[in-house]
Amino acid sequence: MIDQIGGLGRFQLDVSGSSDALLAISFSPYAEETLDLARRAFERQVPVFSLTDGPTSPLLPFSKADRKSTRLNSSHV
Repeated sequence: MIDQIGGLGRFQLDVSGSSDALLAISFSPYAEETLDLARRAFERQVPVFSLTDGPTSPLLPFSKADRKSTRLNSSHV
């Protein structure tokens, strides 16, 4: 688990590999730290799965799978 406490997420990611996975969650405006970790994980061949807000999210190029989501409104949450 990368918790980003003290800004150490990138160092925590350094010990990950292809047998690990990263779940990146970000919505507009997208957190730079999350985008950076997703990019670094992708470059290390760590599978990245994203929970985000739409088809133009900057997380999608790093994501392992792309599938359409169901939009939930506040009555479902």
